[in-house]
Amino acid sequence: MDVLVIDDDRLALRATARVLTAAGHHVRSADNMNHAGHILAYSAYQAIVSDQDLVGTDSGAKTVASFLRPKLRSPALVVMYTGNPNDARRDAPSDAVIVTKPHIDEVVRALQG
Repeated sequence: MDVLVIDDDRLALRATARVLTAAGHHVRSADNMNHAGHILAYSAYQAIVSDQDLVGTDSGAKTVASFLRPKLRSPALVVMYTGNPNDARRDAPSDAVIVTKPHIDEVVRALQG
């Protein structure tokens, strides 16, 4: 699966990308929403895996839902990871998968279906 991972925490970004790559996914990383938007302007992805609490956004889930999701290939999967699942569920697309930090194993399972 072609996956775009978004996280402003570079350590978490690298760790998530490495684990997903090892699980067989084709991964591209972005450390902010502007970078993610630029990537999606030129490439299509089947999934976005994003931190809910991104610097510069009031809600990573809202930004993904309104700005990035329309640029994904259909059908698309959105996986949000967060320390507070209630906030993510309120703001995320209705079909998004919400996982709680620490998140890497749950993200891999969500992408496997």
